[in-house]
Amino acid sequence: MNSPQNIDFNNLQKLIDIGRALSREKNINILLEKILIEARNISHSDGGTLYLVTNDNRLSFEIMHTESKNIFYGGSSESVPDYFYPVKLYVDGKPNLNSVSAVCALKGKTINIKDAYTDQDYDFSGPKGFDKKYNYHSKSFLNVPLTNHKDDVIGVLQLLNAKNDGEITYYSNEIVNLVESLASQASIALTNQLLIEEQKQLFKSFIQLVAEALEKKDKVTGGHCTRVPLLTMMIAEAI
Repeated sequence: MNSPQNIDFNNLQKLIDIGRALSREKNINILLEKILIEARNISHSDGGTLYLVTNDNRLSFEIMHTESKNIFYGGSSESVPDYFYPVKLYVDGKPNLNSVSAVCALKGKTINIKDAYTDQDYDFSGPKGFDKKYNYHSKSFLNVPLTNHKDDVIGVLQLLNAKNDGEITYYSNEIVNLVESLASQASIALTNQLLIEEQKQLFKSFIQLVAEALEKKDKVTGGHCTRVPLLTMMIAEAI
């Protein structure tokens, strides 16, 4: 078996710098991309995926990278193709314990897989299908949950194929700790942006509600009351 990755203590300073950079990013799509890129860099991973938990209990593919195959989906690149179906957290009402990413989200725990082709605990038919299609070999996986301020899992950071001196190996405990620290910082930055987006939607809904109430109260000026909030929001968004 290959040796685990060596730890670079310069990564500790990088971790601090990454936290600062993530906290400054306001665009959610770019933020998600930065989270995966920085996690890949700090762990020397060839690829990775960032999932978000949806309202219907699925893990949606938001960002997907495989550097050696020049695959970059999501964020500033083209969106993830539709044939990458979301991962179900529940199947027929029962927890999906076959998918490693689903278990990571359901139990909120880090899962480190040394070799997907010898692992007996999870179903890796999806990655194996990817390997066949792209002439690739998915070996080591590291799955880390992203949790919000309520300790609810809001996503999963999955890293693929750790590299050590150019060879594919598995994720060492030191690297796992670093990635978990990065995931913790990323979760805070992501939660903040999600809360801001919720506040924006709440404000827009409130404006719409007021406009509709005024319109019903006075039909003569109702059209005016509807147009003013819309124009105001357009101006605000442009600014």
